[in-house]
Amino acid sequence: MDLEINRRFYSIWAIANSLYTRFANKLGVSYPELMVLYALFTMKEITQKEISDSFGLPKQTVNSVIRGLKEKNYVMSKVCENDKRERTLTLNEQGNEYASKIISPVLKAETQVYNIIGKERLIQANETMKLFNILFEKLIDDGEI
Repeated sequence: MDLEINRRFYSIWAIANSLYTRFANKLGVSYPELMVLYALFTMKEITQKEISDSFGLPKQTVNSVIRGLKEKNYVMSKVCENDKRERTLTLNEQGNEYASKIISPVLKAETQVYNIIGKERLIQANETMKLFNILFEKLIDDGEI
């Protein structure tokens, strides 16, 4: 095992998260709120569980953010047709306007970076990170680490 490669990998991942946290603070929201708004704005209709699973946020954190967005009257929910225990979340018109102010600058910045990186390299990076996550999760779940 090459500890330097491991350290660099983790460092790069941590810095990316830190950059999104800085961007969130600059936009006047917390990192969890940024991620929840990102999910709602880009995916249009999603459950709390899907947000938690897709963005690596604890379920309670997602629940707290959603509760705050509901109190501001930004989010609507309805019972899922597939699973009556789940609720599908969507932004209402007011919520969409709010989310647009926060998420549009993020999407613009990401698009600029992606255009420089190029589609092929971005796909390769995504696939590599996805594979890392799958393998690491398997080791954790199998009790091997």
